[in-house]
Amino acid sequence: MPAMHDSTVKKTPVQQMAKFISVMLSGKEANANWMKTYEHITQIKKQVDQQWKASSAKVYNLRLFDLVLDNQKRTRTKVQSKYKDLLSMAFDLLNGVNENGKNKLNFRFLSPRVMPVMPDKMQSEKRVLSPSIMSFYKDDSPDNIISLPKLLEKSGMAEKDRQAVLEMIMDVSGARVAIEMALDVLNKTNVFDLDDIIFETTKKINQAFKDLRKSFSIEQKNDMKSRGFTFLEASQLKQILRQQGVKELDDVNFDLEKYEQLNRKEQEDMLWKNIERIAENETEERYRKKREAIPMLPATILAPFMFSPSFGLSILGPVVLSPSIFSPLILNPSILSPYILSPGVFLPFLISPYILSPYILSPLVGAPYILSPYVLSPNIINPYVLSPLILSPYILSPDIISPQALGGQILSPNAFSPSIYTDSVLSVNVLSPTWMSK
Repeated sequence: MPAMHDSTVKKTPVQQMAKFISVMLSGKEANANWMKTYEHITQIKKQVDQQWKASSAKVYNLRLFDLVLDNQKRTRTKVQSKYKDLLSMAFDLLNGVNENGKNKLNFRFLSPRVMPVMPDKMQSEKRVLSPSIMSFYKDDSPDNIISLPKLLEKSGMAEKDRQAVLEMIMDVSGARVAIEMALDVLNKTNVFDLDDIIFETTKKINQAFKDLRKSFSIEQKNDMKSRGFTFLEASQLKQILRQQGVKELDDVNFDLEKYEQLNRKEQEDMLWKNIERIAENETEERYRKKREAIPMLPATILAPFMFSPSFGLSILGPVVLSPSIFSPLILNPSILSPYILSPGVFLPFLISPYILSPYILSPLVGAPYILSPYVLSPNIINPYVLSPLILSPYILSPDIISPQALGGQILSPNAFSPSIYTDSVLSVNVLSPTWMSK
């Protein structure tokens, strides 16, 4: 009891009142404060920067030609330099923006920011009727109307009292909860340890292939040299299945007995038919999924797809390590379906709202959101290019280390969605007010 009394005495009346209001309105006392949360985000940003600058990152960012010549920047072949694609021109434009300054290239129109938690990600000199009102940080810009830290400072409060009041407002409003939810998703996905996981998986695959090559016949070895592929015998397929932990053949969608009876020509015919079906996206599994009224989709892992539009409601269908191209989402609402390490190119969202579906390390290019609101779906280390939001409001979906370019928000208000370490260039915000956000 005395210890409790001492801890109470240490708090000023303002701090005690702020704590009381926070407990009364939120129902519980906060276990962590905003400064600790912000420090955690800062550490994550440092980790991302360190991994980007690490020597091991060159393997993914540079061509083999550049690695041999020790070039610091990626070069292009003569053909690539002559015929630049759209994405290359976009990234060249962004590089020029970064070198020459980006403040003059963003524009806001009728998009006020009410009680923003973080500085504006769109550092723009062109604002029309788009002020920042009652910001949670010190803001000396002419567009700012009342900064809470300055207001509390002028009231004569001590630093700790001002911090306590700001903490109380963050707790009661729910802004800090939204950010901590995003960080919790990031921690549970363990993205910073994925290098080790992928390395171990690759190592197992390499070992399995080495063991398989030892069993190749002379004919199979000749096929590999001349054609680059060969057909396995039934015994070799069984060996692979055993190494992958498959005990019953019924567990895999493959008729091994039927395969064993095929001759060489029939095997080749079956191979080309399967390739044709995959190219046309006409797998049996796809048709089974389409017939379900509310599909409880299994996780999609290591399954890249292209020219494959998605329709219908999906629940519990996470997508992991599965890049996509020209695969629009049309009337495709989703719940609990996160995208992790699954980049997409030309992936428009058309009337496809989603809930509890975060995007983590899944950069999107050419992915406009049209009539696609989202809730409780943070973007974490997730860059966007050519991906504007149109009539797509969002709530409790913070952007953390997710830069955006050649996009913006049109008629897309948002609330409780702060942008942290998230820059925006060549973007436009029109009629998109924010509340307790960026």
